[in-house]
Amino acid sequence: MTVEQLRRTLPERELIEWRLRGKPLWTRRIEVLVAQVAMFIARSTGNADFELADADLFGPREAVEIPDAQTAAVAIDAMAGGAGFVVVGKGAQPQEPEGET
Repeated sequence: MTVEQLRRTLPERELIEWRLRGKPLWTRRIEVLVAQVAMFIARSTGNADFELADADLFGPREAVEIPDAQTAAVAIDAMAGGAGFVVVGKGAQPQEPEGET
């Protein structure tokens, strides 16, 4: 690829991002290409809401807050229909929902 072709196809912003990332540029270009193919396939099969970020597994993501064990136990118990989810380390005592004492 010539310098002129690279200048036309690679935005300066993307080049700066890759220099900061410290990985070879060609690997990211392949990752984006695969994500574009996945987006094309998803949209052509009827998933009109599919975005490029959904298929870009290696791009920057927002930080996800991981809940504590008690919050996760209550959420899983609610999904199970109040079946009495047991938290590991608490013995066989089912967790009581808060506010129903």
